[in-house]
Amino acid sequence: IQGQRIAEINALRADKKPAVGTFCIFVPEEIVVGAGGACYGLCGGSNATIADAETELPRNICPLIKSAHGFKLQKTCAYTQSSDFIYGETTCEAKKKAWEILAKHHPVHVMNIPHMKREKDLKLWQEEIKEFKEHIEEVTGSHLSLDEMKEGVKKVNAKRAALQRLDALRSSNPEVMPISGKDCLWITQVGFIDEISRYTEKVNELCDELDERMK
Repeated sequence: IQGQRIAEINALRADKKPAVGTFCIFVPEEIVVGAGGACYGLCGGSNATIADAETELPRNICPLIKSAHGFKLQKTCAYTQSSDFIYGETTCEAKKKAWEILAKHHPVHVMNIPHMKREKDLKLWQEEIKEFKEHIEEVTGSHLSLDEMKEGVKKVNAKRAALQRLDALRSSNPEVMPISGKDCLWITQVGFIDEISRYTEKVNELCDELDERMK
């Protein structure tokens, strides 16, 4: 995770493929994957970086936001340093201001997340996705075709299906636990970082093994 994957991401960037760091699951990962790039979670959750973040952010906001911001100020998160830009989303008031400040240190692209399910909110989200696609094209310097986006959707849906399969195996028979909840949490966390096709293949291999354990 801290060696090979970083090298893979840097190789993608050298080949003009996008590398997008995120803190949230509300990101159109399919577009990044369709462009041949990597979409991955960034560092956060450590108290060690909060003091530095509080030199720029208010002390009374979410510790997770301060932790992530501190990683950038310290330049101690290889994933942040290797990203073309950081994806920001408007899921809370603190984050909205944090992206503005973070943009002074690293490229940031913010998507306005609708908070309701009205027709105009759907239209807003469609416009935001279109702008995100255009931003990816600016990073790569090439047009992203419909077929490429469809391929991205296919890969992301395959990843989701593998995780759903894992979850179904855990809950199919409460008396038989083929894998611990802690291991499943670790597997899910790796999914925010690993190369998507390799990860999907390995999760399905694990599910095949769990099938045998259940029998």
